Amino acid sequence: MTVTVSGTTVTVRDHGPGFPERLLREGPQRFLTGAPERGQGTGLGLTIALGQAQVIGARVTLANPAPGGASATVALPPA
Repeated sequence: MTVTVSGTTVTVRDHGPGFPERLLREGPQRFLTGAPERGQGTGLGLTIALGQAQVIGARVTLANPAPGGASATVALPPA
């Protein structure tokens, strides 16, 4: 996992299988997990992060950058 900070933007990136396409299209859904044995979705973590970002005026972007893996970027509002 790599964490990059540039000004008011923080990006967390891994090199695993990436986010499911459904999550990128529809966003995270509460109480659902991405583990096949536990259902579909992402659980509460991303849902809480997106909700808190909205409260403070931040933007969260989820992606599957090439050549693989997942990234979550939080762009904080200007002070």
